[in-house]
Amino acid sequence: MKNSIQIKVPAKEEYFTIVSFAIESMARELDFAKFEVDKLIEATHELFTNAIVHAYDRKEGLIEVDISLFPYGIRIDMHDWGMPMAADKYAAVPLDLKEDKGFNRIYKLVDLFEYKNLGKNGKKFSIIKYLSHNHERELEEEAGLTTLPERMPPDT
Repeated sequence: MKNSIQIKVPAKEEYFTIVSFAIESMARELDFAKFEVDKLIEATHELFTNAIVHAYDRKEGLIEVDISLFPYGIRIDMHDWGMPMAADKYAAVPLDLKEDKGFNRIYKLVDLFEYKNLGKNGKKFSIIKYLSHNHERELEEEAGLTTLPERMPPDT
């Protein structure tokens, strides 16, 4: 895919700077608002930290981050090969948007959050952030994709 980037870094906090820079650079391609990019980076950082602490128990390992653009948003897939996480554990995470940590924090920051168990190949978390509705309309107008307004019935 021409609008994507893949980064594989050691599972150490100091390498998140590289991931953060890549997210910011890619999001700029779609003119995401700064506060939206910040949310995306926060959510990705939460997943990155989760892999360091839970998947690798702060030991050596690799984290692969795929960042892909699509016309109205950005998708980030984070893959690790650390300790497995049972699918029922993911499903058991209580969705409590008052909580501001872990998966609950991620749910608050992005539009879509998914988990996939890859068996012996680890696990992958995916997050998606869509452009705001107003920004979508601006892109459609630039591309000439706007629809004509509905005709009003004539006055009688």
